[in-house]
Amino acid sequence: MTTSGLFAWLLTYAVHSTGFLAVAWAASLVVASPSIREAIWKVALLAGFVTASLDSVGLRWTAPTVSLAGPTRGLAVGPAPSVSAPRVSPSATTLDVPVDLGAGNQLAVPDPVAFPSRWSAALVVAAWAAIAGILVFGFAVSRWRLARWLGPRRPLGDHPAATEVADLRQSVGIRRQVALTVCDRLSSPIAVGYSEISVPSVALRDLEPDQRRSMLAHELAHLLRGDPGWLAIGALLERVFFFQPLNRLARRAIQADAELLCDAWAAARAGSGVPLAKCLVKVAEWIDAAPRPIPMAGLAEERSQLVDRVRHLVEEGIVVSKTRQRLIGLVGGSLLIVAALIAPKVVLVGQEPARRPAPPPGPMRALAPLGVRVGVPARGLGGSIGGGPALARGFDQGRFRRRSDTSSAVVAALIEALKDGSPDVRRAAAQSLGNLGDPRAVTGLMGVLADENPEVRVASAQALGELHDPKSVDALAGHLHDPVSEVRRAVVQALGGMEHGVSAEVFRGVLDDPDAEIRLAAVQAIGERKDRASEATLVRLASDKNAEIRRAALQAIGNLELTAAPPVVFDALRDSDAEVRQTAAGIVGQTGEVKAVPSLKLLLNDPKADVREAAVMALSEIRDSTAIDALVAGLKSSDPVVRRAAAEALGQRHDDER
Repeated sequence: MTTSGLFAWLLTYAVHSTGFLAVAWAASLVVASPSIREAIWKVALLAGFVTASLDSVGLRWTAPTVSLAGPTRGLAVGPAPSVSAPRVSPSATTLDVPVDLGAGNQLAVPDPVAFPSRWSAALVVAAWAAIAGILVFGFAVSRWRLARWLGPRRPLGDHPAATEVADLRQSVGIRRQVALTVCDRLSSPIAVGYSEISVPSVALRDLEPDQRRSMLAHELAHLLRGDPGWLAIGALLERVFFFQPLNRLARRAIQADAELLCDAWAAARAGSGVPLAKCLVKVAEWIDAAPRPIPMAGLAEERSQLVDRVRHLVEEGIVVSKTRQRLIGLVGGSLLIVAALIAPKVVLVGQEPARRPAPPPGPMRALAPLGVRVGVPARGLGGSIGGGPALARGFDQGRFRRRSDTSSAVVAALIEALKDGSPDVRRAAAQSLGNLGDPRAVTGLMGVLADENPEVRVASAQALGELHDPKSVDALAGHLHDPVSEVRRAVVQALGGMEHGVSAEVFRGVLDDPDAEIRLAAVQAIGERKDRASEATLVRLASDKNAEIRRAALQAIGNLELTAAPPVVFDALRDSDAEVRQTAAGIVGQTGEVKAVPSLKLLLNDPKADVREAAVMALSEIRDSTAIDALVAGLKSSDPVVRRAAAEALGQRHDDER
């Protein structure tokens, strides 16, 4: 496979995998069965690789194609064309600017440059290979270091646990041998490879016989299902295709559902989930020092899941029949076949010259790469070349598209149109200049900021906001108090979008504007600038009668990265608006406010789930024993989201403190 072909394959994989994994994520939100969820995630994890690979060997003959065309080089133009005054259509949504190149003038454009070029494609592929190689090597080193740290694993030949493993194998008809080993440094039992279960020595001492049998059944289920292999595949895909973050989401989801399914299998062997639930609680006490540099199939490798798993075992239980498993496999395979036929293939224009259509001859050939439609009447820029047929170039929703080949004459004509006697012409010209993004238009647009027509003033402010030129800051700021609210709003938004030359002080004059949208835009702009001198102003606006402004003011306060939250933030924890409460919880967590713990504990029972979760996360950031007590209380919440978030927070907190 050529470098360009490999680059196209990577693009195809990125497109396919994103589609498959996004559908799997959406399905996981509504599917309650862990077995179905796991099957969906497994199919999605591999489907992008499979369908993209089918393209490379030419097996997907019916697949649609998405072609990526590259940019064109600049225009080679003869003598400067003459440009007549623009004509405005009755709807004032387009500008028709006739261009006459005159007899003898030629418009010559080189062939389109293939995207990416051979060298840029090779550079991208080389960078991908280097990064993927480093990550895969790091994965191998992590496995080696873990094995070295654990040390030798001693076989258990005459221990009662070995007999229990043999009995479990016979009860379900497993013929292959399964080795049982013990490791002093392990703090949680794990399934290793194809046929080994390794347990910590403490498990042989502290577990009751029924708990130990359930533990072994759980690990045997991992071996039967091939979970160590699936986790290794997922971990490698994460690293080889590091540019696809959804692979990590898929691997973690597969790992989570695998634990629930193995719990159910072990509970079925024991006749009850209670022994395994008790075992999980015991194991949770041992995992203080367990290193987890790579994903492993173990009884308690993911501490944040323990609460949910115990609840499933004690209260619900999971039963998965072989018939359902076969049905899931059949449906998943069918969906993969269908997807292989309909998923689009990415093709780089210029990498397959034999498939490129021949361009039209003469000047038509020169204009074709630029998107010119030949022989079809259309609104936009029209004219004649050498007395030939009319050539029309389309524009995006009646406006000129941004192009690097914009003619100086066109820009000059539009600037001149800003002086037209019709306000519709001036407005359309301002909109087109803003959409072109040509800095030569800044001076002309500043001149119409004071236009008598408010729609023209709005269009000029919006256009200057698109250009982001610091020279226009003072001119825009001078119109912050325009009598028309739409103009003030456009000016504030234009200034807010500029990264340079605009301080927070500029917006303070409109913070008391009667228009709530203007106040909101000003607050958001101040927050983006992170000016600590604005703290007093933001504190005042955090009590605004408009909930959106209160929330924006609190977000801006959070952006200031204060070491202590102002009193208004504590008041906002009791605000009537849920998003305000959620934002305030994030701030007190960020600043580690111990005195906010009682209010956060109350928010654990908030009517809104997002507020409850924000309260848990805030408590996890506060370094105080009262916050830990509140998180422990959250484990008993009736809301499973709160219970899970509290368990994850406690586990993460423990990791951080280590």
